[in-house]
Amino acid sequence: LRNSADRGDAQAALAVAKALAEGGKGGEALPYYTIAARTGDANTVSATARLVATSNGTASDRQGAVDRLRSLADNGNLTAIKALASLYGSGGAVPRDLAASRKYYGKAAAKGDTNAQLQYGLLLARGAGGPKDVPAARENLQKAASAGSSAAATALRSLPQPR
Repeated sequence: LRNSADRGDAQAALAVAKALAEGGKGGEALPYYTIAARTGDANTVSATARLVATSNGTASDRQGAVDRLRSLADNGNLTAIKALASLYGSGGAVPRDLAASRKYYGKAAAKGDTNAQLQYGLLLARGAGGPKDVPAARENLQKAASAGSSAAATALRSLPQPR
């Protein structure tokens, strides 16, 4: 199985990655999750992102996983877009970059993701990662609130009223 994974078989790589991760070898699992993430499967992409954030794998393994996430995000994979937004927003596994976080939350918000609309709206309202844009913040927070986000509704009330 490992030989197939090493040759790039995504299903084999996923099986090897899961076995390694369950055995407490997250650093060793990361390159296999990166191979498996090529499929774009949301669960595999999420697992890859979690390992990037928490793994003691090598810097090269983490960078390879981030590059894979970026490639998937560039092709419109919502899970990868949200993962990058979160990774760049929190830092640690990758250098904290609020401009990149804001960019990826904006992409996810445009795809209708409620949490991304909330996070993007908050970044816009604070001017974090770019210029302050209260009208755009209001628009995104309103969308999230309309979708049931009580946090967005609370944030909306704290914005200055339009003139």
